[in-house]
Amino acid sequence: MKLIDFIKSRDYDILPRWIDKDTLAEIDYLNMVIRINLELILTQIVAHEFLHDCYPDLAEGKILKKTIRYLNRMKVPEIKAVGRETFRQIIFREVKK
Repeated sequence: MKLIDFIKSRDYDILPRWIDKDTLAEIDYLNMVIRINLELILTQIVAHEFLHDCYPDLAEGKILKKTIRYLNRMKVPEIKAVGRETFRQIIFREVKK
């Protein structure tokens, strides 16, 4: 079975849900649910790109390490706030003129 077929089968509900600071997703076999820590994932992506902006000449490997350190210094409320604001901007995106 391909990944797209697995998703389309709807055998599992896929839900955005905060899990913890170190877990991107989890599967609950009993309740047939996949929980995705969307706030953490979005924060990780934006922090990574923010660091590219801050350090444009730094190699990808160094940015990856800086991203991990940056996220480790963030508190849970900060991670949630960044993730929610990123999600809000994606959903309610205004087209730049």
